[in-house]
Amino acid sequence: MKNDRVLFLLLAQSALVLASEVRTFHLLKENRSFTAARQNCQARYKDLGIFRTASEARDVLQLANVSQQRRVWIGGVYNRSEWRWVNKERMNFPCSPQYASNNKTVLCGTIDPVTEMWNLEDCGNAHLSVCLDVQRTLYVISQKREWKDALSYCRTNYTDLLSIADVKDQKQLEETLQKHSLDKVWLGLKKHMAWQQWYWTNEQVLEYQLWAEGQPSHPLDELCGAAQKDSRGNFYWYDSCCYEQLPFVCY
Repeated sequence: MKNDRVLFLLLAQSALVLASEVRTFHLLKENRSFTAARQNCQARYKDLGIFRTASEARDVLQLANVSQQRRVWIGGVYNRSEWRWVNKERMNFPCSPQYASNNKTVLCGTIDPVTEMWNLEDCGNAHLSVCLDVQRTLYVISQKREWKDALSYCRTNYTDLLSIADVKDQKQLEETLQKHSLDKVWLGLKKHMAWQQWYWTNEQVLEYQLWAEGQPSHPLDELCGAAQKDSRGNFYWYDSCCYEQLPFVCY
């Protein structure tokens, strides 16, 4: 199969370094299919390589070059004429591959460190992979605020209200709340009234979910999301009135 190729475009926007979130990339020297490579990355780190800035793109290229391979999996998926990252985030830079020569609905992305080109490939092919790891510092604010005030505080002083992408993020939150003896805190989770959908305020796709039984309960006055401890000491997500005053977690 002749691969459609996409010019690897570095972002013109410079990286914003945030002390509360450290993103690093790692090369796994095991030939696997795209799905198996992603599972391997998620088990060891966060996910397949997803990059947002020119600096991160250079890091990925350097790792791919070290591999001495002409094809290395990254976290890009081409589905129905659109590039997205595997976590369903939109790519924040232009990337428009030609699709006419392949009749598959979904193709997966590799990067060639020699040509700095992206390649569309059958997801069943076997390659090495670049993984992303994300280490976040959580900041617990015990002063109670309404949801919108909590959001403003986090964005002014840190990055954002906390979002949760997977089990690892949830575990980090639970351990943090246990240390601070808190039972309920605001998350960066909000319901869009027009779309009738829940979303994260940092634009992270809401894929992993851990709602309590019967939640969200959908009353018109409960449009903000919180993490709350149940009777067994486990934390689940609840919809709550946005005017309720709660502690909150920033990152």
